[in-house]
Amino acid sequence: MRAVFRADAGDVIGHGHVMRCLTLAEELRRREIACLFVCRAHEGHLAKQIEQRGFGLQLLPVDSSLPIDRLDYPSWVGASQEQDARETLVAIGGKTDFLIVDHYGLDQSWERKVRKSCRKLLVIDDLADRQHDADLLLDSGIGKTADNYRQRMSSDARFLCGPSFALLARKFAELRSATLLARQQRPVRKLLMFIGGGNSATHIPALVPKLADVISEHALELEIILGTEMPDIAERVEEALAQTGITASVSSLVDNMPEKLSTADLAVGAAGGSAFERACLGLPAVILKLAENQSAQLQALAESNAAIVIENVELLSQALYELIDRRQEIQAQSTRLCDGLGATRVVDALLGINTRESGNSHLANSIMDLQA
Repeated sequence: MRAVFRADAGDVIGHGHVMRCLTLAEELRRREIACLFVCRAHEGHLAKQIEQRGFGLQLLPVDSSLPIDRLDYPSWVGASQEQDARETLVAIGGKTDFLIVDHYGLDQSWERKVRKSCRKLLVIDDLADRQHDADLLLDSGIGKTADNYRQRMSSDARFLCGPSFALLARKFAELRSATLLARQQRPVRKLLMFIGGGNSATHIPALVPKLADVISEHALELEIILGTEMPDIAERVEEALAQTGITASVSSLVDNMPEKLSTADLAVGAAGGSAFERACLGLPAVILKLAENQSAQLQALAESNAAIVIENVELLSQALYELIDRRQEIQAQSTRLCDGLGATRVVDALLGINTRESGNSHLANSIMDLQA
């Protein structure tokens, strides 16, 4: 069996779409399903990371006459939808069992052109702002249900909605129990900052000075993870640390994020998939709003008391003090959101195994599978 992914990453687009597809690809490979990625060669693409994980890759050229606008999702494709569909079909090379598309710039006009090339088409979305033509739709957003998409999909489509379908690496579920227990038994000692890939890291130098007081008062260790290899940003972060007098470890594109989050006690982060990673491990976090399309998820996180959300970075220091005071409450609430078994449930759905939309029916079996 074979699955093909159509997703892009880049400095403007960010890394989240490709990263969550990589997580799903890992689970598919566990079921002996070969995976191919079809991506455009945007600045900051993750071709190296895809190939290092052992997946096939077809890198498509970008039309340089179509510049990317961060607020204009169709421009993220780097080609017209018609051209992208043609080139994707060539990359597929006939027919595949599963085609998985995770791209804000593609909609039903693209999907209708490629549907005959696959047995099942899965769309990953979290905007609910356009029409789709697919067999399955995945939106792991908090509070998301099939009702968000019924008017945008065919009546026989299947919906995989809510955080129980969040695409997290298996290691998160494996570390969950031990991490929650260990964090309850130790003092607060480590603060981790990771706010995503692409250009998100450009915000970090300005955030560093706002950490100084709380780090000093609570004798915290600081670890900063940059989601991209940008030497100029890393240099600016080091300069900001030196000027502020903070000692910290700084790294880029780590391949052991579950372990990093497991050993942290507090976090500063962003929305998206990383919010579910922190929730699975019960890591209390201050979450920054970095893009308008994050508003719904951030509001849901704040309303559920699963994180402290701020839109003004000037409030970061104050928010961290509040986080320390409320960390036990926030850990308890966040762990209820996500158990880390979402990728297993999504693959079950692709394979036609009877997984309920709530994601609960295969929880016991999934846990047994992880332990096997």
